[in-house]
Amino acid sequence: MVSITQIPDGSKLMLIGDWFQNPGGDWQVVCYFNEPNGSYFRKSLPIDLLPALTVGKTYPLTEAVNHKTGFTSAFVLPKQDTWELVTYSDMPQSLQKKQLLKEFDGQIEHQLIYKIQLEEYIMWLPLSEFARMLLFQSAEIVRTLALEGNTYQLAKAEMNDWVGKVIFGSHVPLNFINSLEYRKFFAWLMFDDSAKKSFGSIFGLINSESKQTQNSRRWTFNFTPPNVENSSITWSGYTGLQIKGD
Repeated sequence: MVSITQIPDGSKLMLIGDWFQNPGGDWQVVCYFNEPNGSYFRKSLPIDLLPALTVGKTYPLTEAVNHKTGFTSAFVLPKQDTWELVTYSDMPQSLQKKQLLKEFDGQIEHQLIYKIQLEEYIMWLPLSEFARMLLFQSAEIVRTLALEGNTYQLAKAEMNDWVGKVIFGSHVPLNFINSLEYRKFFAWLMFDDSAKKSFGSIFGLINSESKQTQNSRRWTFNFTPPNVENSSITWSGYTGLQIKGD
């Protein structure tokens, strides 16, 4: 069983960084936390935990309910050819976590973010968080997209005219079948071509972009998002400083 250990109670997840893999080991992801006393630290965790790693949350999680903090709003995604791929260091200063950037500068400044121009403001959407919302639905799914790049080990799909059927493997957790949300997710994943392409892009980019550093492979998360223009995203949190035009 995978769990979050050796993290001081009350630590807030501030940023998700690079993935790395030691020889013969599994993929890990570097996470940056802020302790209650204000100090920052990093902790490597298995990628299996990515579905539960939400930036801004305090760990360990004591309840399943999400409490909204700060401002809340919603926006509709514009055409994807208008999105600009930038890095963490390109964001306005008031949106960057200055102390975190100061301590781990070279490790986080290159994290990838979509800069999306809306009618009234700019939305900065980290690729890792975007993928978590869309694809990181369980530990099994994360392992499959990282190690295989296709859904063959999870399920197969059949389609006859407008009727589709998803057949799960016998080893797949029962909650995939019993949960309506999982069934909706797999229907989208198996029958939407852009969703299937997006799922497979992570495996492809790991193999084409990961670099050998010292004794491990290291990779900055990247993926090709599915066609989600005109979809609505709701958010809660804090904005940049209006007086600086952020």
